[in-house]
Amino acid sequence: MIETRNAAPDELSPASRSAALLMAGQAVVLAVLVVISLVQVINGSADDVTQALTEAALVLVFAGCAAALALALHRGKGLARTPTLVWNALLIPVGVSMLGGGAVAIGLAVLLWAVATIAAAVMMPRPDLDA
Repeated sequence: MIETRNAAPDELSPASRSAALLMAGQAVVLAVLVVISLVQVINGSADDVTQALTEAALVLVFAGCAAALALALHRGKGLARTPTLVWNALLIPVGVSMLGGGAVAIGLAVLLWAVATIAAAVMMPRPDLDA
């Protein structure tokens, strides 16, 4: 039988804690990409400033979403499980595309991180929607 409950942070299952940490890591990586893009704009090494700023803004939104999911998972909000699964399922074609484009190390990292997060989220206790 599958365990169903909403947990307090000190009662998180190892899978919930792992999923929260993996999502937080994704948020950090995305935030670093924003900083890199902004540094390129400031240094004048960006080919197209408007494109670089637009990409930085979009990636910042993604970082905020990943951070929100990580926080919800850390707080034991079981309803963050499905968006976490969808988010990481969408990363699989991104990783495959990177592999096909020659960015093997980054593609493998994206794929492994996505699969690990999916595995952790699948093993999380299901939320008790009747409570």
